[in-house]
Amino acid sequence: MEEAIGTAGACRVFGESRATVYRRRNPPPRPEGPRNRPSPHPAELSESEREHVLDVLDSPEFADKSPGQVHAVLLDRGVYLCSEATMYRLLRERGQAGERRAQAAHPAKKKPELMADGPNQVWSWDITKLKGPARGIWFQLYVIIDIYSRKVIHWEAWPTETGILAREFIEHAIEANGGITPQAVHADRGTSMTSNTVAGLYARLGIDQSHSRPNVSNDNPYSEAHFKTLKYCPAFPGEFGSIEDVGVFCRDFFWYYNNEHRHSGIAMHTPASAHDGSWVTAQLLEMPTPVRDAITHASRSSLFQEITGGTIRHDENTGIWPTGRLPIAILAVIASSYEERMDGDSGRFTWRTDRRFTQCPRDDAGAYFRFLASVGYELSPIEQAVADGVPYTGDQPANDPGNAGETDTTPDGPAENEDDADHGNADNAGEALPA
Repeated sequence: MEEAIGTAGACRVFGESRATVYRRRNPPPRPEGPRNRPSPHPAELSESEREHVLDVLDSPEFADKSPGQVHAVLLDRGVYLCSEATMYRLLRERGQAGERRAQAAHPAKKKPELMADGPNQVWSWDITKLKGPARGIWFQLYVIIDIYSRKVIHWEAWPTETGILAREFIEHAIEANGGITPQAVHADRGTSMTSNTVAGLYARLGIDQSHSRPNVSNDNPYSEAHFKTLKYCPAFPGEFGSIEDVGVFCRDFFWYYNNEHRHSGIAMHTPASAHDGSWVTAQLLEMPTPVRDAITHASRSSLFQEITGGTIRHDENTGIWPTGRLPIAILAVIASSYEERMDGDSGRFTWRTDRRFTQCPRDDAGAYFRFLASVGYELSPIEQAVADGVPYTGDQPANDPGNAGETDTTPDGPAENEDDADHGNADNAGEALPA
């Protein structure tokens, strides 16, 4: 088109300026060399002036003042450093444009907790509704459990929920527990749980009262989880014809739950055995025969009793061990097992390095002797040699070269061989262990 009607005609057709077309076809050359920096504004602050303004803003007098306040105070004194906007810009460049006043540092909030390391320390109770025979009819099931053992201490079913019934329910729970009161009782914020009648009972019995936090639905997890176990039971009827039917079902269910249900939260023990401590006796009964025979042998009873502070219950299914003494009881089993391995009747049970049979590893024996030494037992020379992991060569420890080759002696005379010395020192170790 440009060849037919010319450049001017084509520009008129397309509505374009001829100057724009020529400039695009022949752009001006770029200037060579560095570009000139823009001239500074006459009112621009120098580097020293900027530092001075920041020093004034950060001074003890103005450190907690906003730039607007600093600007006004300086004007009253006849001092003008810069505009208020410049003060904000300088602070922003330094990362100081936030709140300049001292801020309250609130510590992180910690969720309140109730801890229990034994039965009858913390109980938890709640009330759940059970569907009745018709619409709008509900029965109230009161249940209180021990959060350590998960045992249902007591339960009651009532057609209504009141503070008086709640107080009597807790009194009956204490009676059902042999008169033993817990240290604390936790519940949600229902009207019965927070009633003055229940609070007065707690104050009279010296029980700490604990409640769920407001608007927190999972602050009573043990009771809520127990109610799920109840209502998800295959035998749960869904609805009950009368309050007597509630009693019949709950009586069977709670007996099964306490005595037969294997609870995952307490290592698959039953709540009743965890509550009364019989689960420890069950562990002792289920031990391998050599270990059980070792810790229940007459010569071992003194050692076991010194460590645990109690007697051995090895042949009574009803024997009760205090649950809180479980760790020390396990330690006693380990110690007695070491004692048996050192004091066996067979010649194979030996720590000597020149025998063919070494069923009792010296490393285990050394660990046991080092444990005895740490609690104050004075090791004999041969026991010290075993603890140090070196051969025994005489009366003195093997690391004393001046006594090598001497014969081990006892108050009754020299030992016939090293096994006899081991035997005597083993018994002494058991009797001399401090409680």
